[in-house]
Amino acid sequence: MKAIIYVMVMADAKKEKEMQEKFIIYQLMQKQLESFRGQAAELEKGFFETETTRQAIEDLKKINAENEIMIPLGSGFFVQGKITNRKGVLMSPGSSIMLEKDIKGGLEAVEKRKADIENASRDLQKQINEVVQKINELGPELEQMVAETRKKS
Repeated sequence: MKAIIYVMVMADAKKEKEMQEKFIIYQLMQKQLESFRGQAAELEKGFFETETTRQAIEDLKKINAENEIMIPLGSGFFVQGKITNRKGVLMSPGSSIMLEKDIKGGLEAVEKRKADIENASRDLQKQINEVVQKINELGPELEQMVAETRKKS
């Protein structure tokens, strides 16, 4: 009789450990999904920024040299100014480096950034879908394990 009780206790302990492990995995997947969704929001923001930049570069062709424009400083602050060179743009590839590009080169650089963001977004969406699928598989399994544990109590 003692051997049967011991086997039952060991089986329950094994099931409980398995349930705890799955619950931890479930929680980690939830956190990963939350992180991925934050990254997706940042990518979407970057996509819209590149689209705004593309439109601004396109608009350079239409601006008259005498027209004053609003130059954004950030956080909703602007200064008035005039564009003295409508033939090119300065871009920063990073590390405080500035490159001069003609309008066509500036548009190509923006389109490349936009394509990079779209690719990263597509890859991230695949990862989100995989995590959601795993969460959807693990959730009912955990619920069943909890229900079985409650029946035994």
